[in-house]
Amino acid sequence: MAPPVAGYTAWYDATLITGVSDGAHLSTWNDSSGNGHHLVSQHTSANQPVYYSTTTAQLINGHPAVWFVPGTPGGLTCLDTFSQPHPFTIIVVCQASSLSGAPVLWCVNTGSTSQYQIVPTTNWRYSQIGLGNFDFTFGPSTTTTRFLCAIFNGASSSLQQDNLLAGAGLTSETWTATLNVGAYNDGASDPWFGPICEVIVYPSALSAANVTTLQNYLSTKWGSPAAPPVPGPSAWYDASQIHGQADNTALTTWNDLSGTGNTLSVNTTPPAIAPTYFKTTSAKLVNGLPAVWYTAHASMLGLGGVNQALTLCAALMDIGGSGSADMIVSGSNGNMDTRWNDSTHQFGANGVYAATGTYAPNVPHVVTLVLNSALSSVTVDHDATVLLTASPGGSGFSTVLNVGAYAGGSSNAWNGPLCEILIYPTALSSTDIATVQTYLINKWLQAPGALSGSISSASTLSATPTQYLGTATLTSLSTLTAGTFSGFLQSPLLSRSTLTASLVSYLPTTATLTSTSTLGPSNLSNPGVPVAHAIVTDRSQGTPILS
Repeated sequence: MAPPVAGYTAWYDATLITGVSDGAHLSTWNDSSGNGHHLVSQHTSANQPVYYSTTTAQLINGHPAVWFVPGTPGGLTCLDTFSQPHPFTIIVVCQASSLSGAPVLWCVNTGSTSQYQIVPTTNWRYSQIGLGNFDFTFGPSTTTTRFLCAIFNGASSSLQQDNLLAGAGLTSETWTATLNVGAYNDGASDPWFGPICEVIVYPSALSAANVTTLQNYLSTKWGSPAAPPVPGPSAWYDASQIHGQADNTALTTWNDLSGTGNTLSVNTTPPAIAPTYFKTTSAKLVNGLPAVWYTAHASMLGLGGVNQALTLCAALMDIGGSGSADMIVSGSNGNMDTRWNDSTHQFGANGVYAATGTYAPNVPHVVTLVLNSALSSVTVDHDATVLLTASPGGSGFSTVLNVGAYAGGSSNAWNGPLCEILIYPTALSSTDIATVQTYLINKWLQAPGALSGSISSASTLSATPTQYLGTATLTSLSTLTAGTFSGFLQSPLLSRSTLTASLVSYLPTTATLTSTSTLGPSNLSNPGVPVAHAIVTDRSQGTPILS
C-alpha cells in the first residue's frame, strides 16, 4: 500500500524488497516512488546491511526490516543526485539497538563542506555540519519502534518522535547532493545500529494533518505509536501497543505513548502486585485486542503532575465485586480519584456521581470523566454527557498516578481489564469528548465486520447493553422476522449505523428508546426519533439473527 499522503520524492519500504533471501546482505534498496532514487551500498557484501524477511526475532511488527548491524559498518547511498531546496520532510520508522558512537540515521549533502544529519547520542541532534548543532530533549532509547518526522524549513524546522514535537531553528540550505541512509556522508562511518523499516521523502514541509495521517498509517503497519485521537494528552496507556511481553505474564512496566515519559511501573509496596497482561488467551481479550487485567491489590504508579481541570478517558470492564468503589486512576491521599461503584454501577470521582446513568458489570465500557469543579461530568459509551451532582473536589493527579487502585495501591482495586487510558491536562470540549469516545468505542467495543440480516419482530428495546456486534448499515426496508438479536444500534450521528425512516417505522410499538440524542432531518427523513442508544433483544430464543 502506497503512503496515504501523495507527492513523495523517494520511498523506501522494507516490505517491498524482492529477490533477497532472509539473512542476506542488502546491496540495493529500490526507490518505490518511481523516481529511480535507489539506495546502493558502496561496500563489499560483508559491510552491507542485512535484510530479514522470515527470521521472527528480526521482524518488526511481523514485517521484513533492513538491519544495520555492528561489525558491518556500511550505509546505503543514493548515487543519483537529486537537488531538494528548502523546505523538505523526511519520515522514518526505525529502532535503535545501540546509541554508542552517535550513530547517523541519515545524512544529506547541502554543499561541499556542509550536511544535514540526524544522530542520537542519548537525545536526538540535528547536526548541520559547518553551521552548528541543534539538540533536542528526547531520544529514541533502544529496542523501541519509533516514528520520526523531520521537517527542514529554516527557522521553522522541527522534529517529531511519536507524539513529541519540538521546533529547531536551522539555517536554510538546499539539499544538493546524495542521501545516505544508515551512515555518515561517506556511507560508512558512524553507522546506524538497528532496523530501518521505511523512509519517505517529501519536497515540502508537511502539514500537521498530513503528518498525523502518515503517523497512523505507519503505526498500523509497523507498530510505532499512533497519534492520539485528540492532541495533547499528558499520559496515554494502550494495552494493544504493548510489545515484547508474553501472554499471561506480570506487567511491570506500561509505556506512556503521549511522549511525556510518564511510564507506569509496578507498585512494589506490599500488598500491591503487578497486573497481568494477556494477548492471546481469548477469554481475556477485549474485542479481540490485548488487555491488562487487574485483580485485588494490582497497582501501577506514574509520575503525576496533572492538576484540575483534567479529563480522563478510558476503555475498561469491571467484573464486579463486593467493594464499594473500584479505582481507575487515583492521586495520592487527598487528591482526585476516578472510580466505578460496585453497588450502584456508576462512574464518578471522589465519591460523586451523576444523578442518572447505571451500567452493567462484565461488559466493556468507554468512559470520559471531566474533572472541572462544578462543571465536572461523565460520558459513558454512546450516552449523552451528564454533569456530576456536585464538585468532586480534589487537586487532580498532582503528585502520583495510581492506576488500578486507591492511593498506596492497597485498597479499592480495579477488578477486570483496563484496556486504554488517556489523561488530558485540561477539560476537553464536548467536540473533543465525542472524538475520543468514538475512537475508543470503535476500537474496544465494536466487533470487526459488518452486520446483515433482519431484526426480530418480537424485539424489545432496552437500556441495558448485553453485547456489541459491530457496524450495521441498514438503508433499505427491513422486515421484522422472528428470532433473537442482542446488539447495539447506533445513529449516523456517531458514524456506526445508517438507519432510515423505513427501518425506524418498523420498530415494534412496545419499544423503549433510551437516549437524549435526536436524529435531525439531515440524517433521517422521519426526524425526531431518538435511536442513538438502543439495544434490541428477544429472550424467547437463544441465537442472534445478526452475526
